[in-house]
Amino acid sequence: MAESILVTGFEPFAQWGVNSSGEIARVLGERMPGVVRAAVLPVDHGAAGVRMIELLQEVRPRVALAMGLWAGDAFRIERYGRKCPGLAAVEGVEELEGAWDWEAMERALAGAGWPVVRSEDAGKYVCDTTYWTMLDYRSRWGWPETAAFLHVPPVSERWTVEGMAGAVGRVIGGVVAGECAGESMGIART
Repeated sequence: MAESILVTGFEPFAQWGVNSSGEIARVLGERMPGVVRAAVLPVDHGAAGVRMIELLQEVRPRVALAMGLWAGDAFRIERYGRKCPGLAAVEGVEELEGAWDWEAMERALAGAGWPVVRSEDAGKYVCDTTYWTMLDYRSRWGWPETAAFLHVPPVSERWTVEGMAGAVGRVIGGVVAGECAGESMGIART
C-alpha cells in the first residue's frame, strides 16, 4: 500500500519546547514507512492551512489524522472543526464534522490503557483552523474518506512520545484493518 495515511502534528510553540503531536507524527512515519506520511505543520493559521492542503493533494490519503497539543492529561478526541475568524475570507460552512468511528477510536486509545475524553470544540486556534481546512477539503473533493483530529497531552514521565505513538498507532491500525486492533501493524503500547 502506497502512502495512504496522512498523520500531522505541530512544531514547538510558546512554552512547549517539544510538541508531542509533531513528535508522535514523526515516530509513526518512521515506524510505518511507505504507509504513513508524517508531517509537522507550522503553528500559524495561514501557513498550516496551506501546508495541509498541499499534503492532501500530494498524498491523496484514504485516512488523515491531524493532531495537536493540549495541556490536559488525556487524549482528547475532537469531533468538529470550526471555521476560525482567520478563515473568514474562505468560502465554506462554519462547522464540519470529522469522519471517523468515534467509539472505535475511543476503544483503541482506552484499550491501550490511556485516559480519553471527547470534545466538540478543537479550540479556535491553529488546531481548529487545520481541522476545518482538512474537513472542508474533504467536503469539496470527497477524500480523505476517514478524517479526524486528536489532541494529545504534553510529553511527561507518564506521557512519553513512544507510548503515545503506540496508542495512536492502534487507532490508525484499527482503521486500516477495519477494526481497532492495531496489532497487524506491529504497534504496541510501550
